[in-house]
Amino acid sequence: MFKQVPDPTGNIKVSNMKKCPFCAEEIQDEAIKCKHCGSDLFTKSSKSDPIKTDVGQMIKRNQQQALWFIVVPAVCAVFLLIIYSMGK
Repeated sequence: MFKQVPDPTGNIKVSNMKKCPFCAEEIQDEAIKCKHCGSDLFTKSSKSDPIKTDVGQMIKRNQQQALWFIVVPAVCAVFLLIIYSMGK
């Protein structure tokens, strides 16, 4: 969709328009934030999907937490085994 938009100098330019995926209002194709609803948008050149990025970060954080839940008890168990074997 094309729309004639005046630039700051007063000249008329043709701009590609798209609909905001959140509020369905028309916004410029280059927009990274909707001027109507304030939602953050990503341009076509952006290679990351915001939802996939958030999920990926959550998975990475959960894997790190899971690692700590395995490593810390394992280190404690080894330490207790060493102390127990020294006591005999």
